[in-house]
Amino acid sequence: MPLAIPLMLITALCIWHAVKTGRTQPWLWIIIFAPAIGAGAYLVTQVLPEFFGGHSGRRLTRKVADTLNPKRERKRIELELKRADTLENRRQLAEECLRLGDFEYAEMLFADGMKGVYADDPVLLYGLARAQVELEKGSEALATLDKHDQADAQHRSVETALLQARALEQCKRLDESLAAYEDVADRVSGEEGRLRMAKLLVQMGRTEPARERLTGLLERAELQPKYYRREQSAWLSEAKQLLKQLED
Repeated sequence: MPLAIPLMLITALCIWHAVKTGRTQPWLWIIIFAPAIGAGAYLVTQVLPEFFGGHSGRRLTRKVADTLNPKRERKRIELELKRADTLENRRQLAEECLRLGDFEYAEMLFADGMKGVYADDPVLLYGLARAQVELEKGSEALATLDKHDQADAQHRSVETALLQARALEQCKRLDESLAAYEDVADRVSGEEGRLRMAKLLVQMGRTEPARERLTGLLERAELQPKYYRREQSAWLSEAKQLLKQLED
């Protein structure tokens, strides 16, 4: 009961603010039917950014909005694509599909875009290779990456090197994959490259080098700022689990 009155007051203020600023759709219904969660989301995404503004506010707004409705951005881009069937809209939709894990549709969109003057476009080739690797089409991804490097070897060179290592691993060319990981693991942003290399070492039966890699990865991460550890939490969690398995 003590919390009911403040909650009702906050909800009423959010409804008033939404009506005053013309944000009734869809916020009015969200606040009414889910008062606690809805009001909280409205405050974080609509009110606080007005005070803080700038890039951080916009990024926070999108993060919360994506949590509430993960396909929100995809629907927006699909609507834009219906209005104007352009290569850029198709590329944006393909990127969003990659983010959401719809790799088959992303692959189709990237491949469809590579026609005419865009047949060797490095941006589209890079996107296509990403989709193919996620679909574990290693041999196709290697062919796409080779075409990408012929078009522009400097475009996303570190990221494409990581994709190359993953594609080689999928093709069971493990020694080549390990060499590729060794070359790129410390150059690519984040912990993904180092973790994937450790996992490959485990797969190859080289548990001691894998254990050393994982220990170094986690020790190094502890020296990084909190925001870095937060951003890399998924990779770090997987590294901890894998190390625990090796030590059991």
